[in-house]
Amino acid sequence: MRKLLLLFMPLLLLASCKKEIKSTEGSIDLFTNVYYNASKGLNNYRQFYISKMDYKNDTILEFVPNVVFPTMMEKITFIKNDSFHKPVEYIEGKSTAFMKMTASKPVSVYKKPFGSKWVNFPIFGYDKRVKMNDTILYGNKEFSRFKTIQGKVLTIFYIKKTDTILPYSLNKIADKDYQGRLERIDSYDKEKDIFTTLVLVPRKKISDDGKDLFSFNQKLNSVLNKIEKQKSK
Repeated sequence: MRKLLLLFMPLLLLASCKKEIKSTEGSIDLFTNVYYNASKGLNNYRQFYISKMDYKNDTILEFVPNVVFPTMMEKITFIKNDSFHKPVEYIEGKSTAFMKMTASKPVSVYKKPFGSKWVNFPIFGYDKRVKMNDTILYGNKEFSRFKTIQGKVLTIFYIKKTDTILPYSLNKIADKDYQGRLERIDSYDKEKDIFTTLVLVPRKKISDDGKDLFSFNQKLNSVLNKIEKQKSK
């Protein structure tokens, strides 16, 4: 019996180790819907497009939409190693070298005042959260759930069961604890009768904006490298 246990022990260890897969390329959309007088129905609402983040490996290009006209992008910022640089105007940035976008002093993403919100602290009331039954959304996505109650505000958190790690997270602590990815937060303020939902939408393909900017810089770097080689001859 002891020999059998020793024989199967490595297999058991391998099965228990969950391998995390780091996504190397893709896009992330962040948007929120705000429903007013929610107890009377969900017809009176506004949608706010918060951010579009295109990424390749550890480089993120964040496109921030106009607040009044969310279909129009307003600025682009370069993010890398948990730091961001001063954003450039969207029209200018579509053909801007990364070396120019990163000319400004890097600042911690946790201090970024626009677009996506980066946090490195637990969710408020996380230590008193209440586990809920798993659910399925969007047809086939399975989510773990838990809720918190702060005063008259009820908030439900949805964590997709996945081992794929994105370069951006709504809350890394919850992701790690639940071995997944927080993709949706629903909140209802009973006193104000306002229901809000914040949604993270991961995409496998980079948007056309990001594709153009990454391609432009790849070609630019190729030209600069050729010039440097010619100089060294």
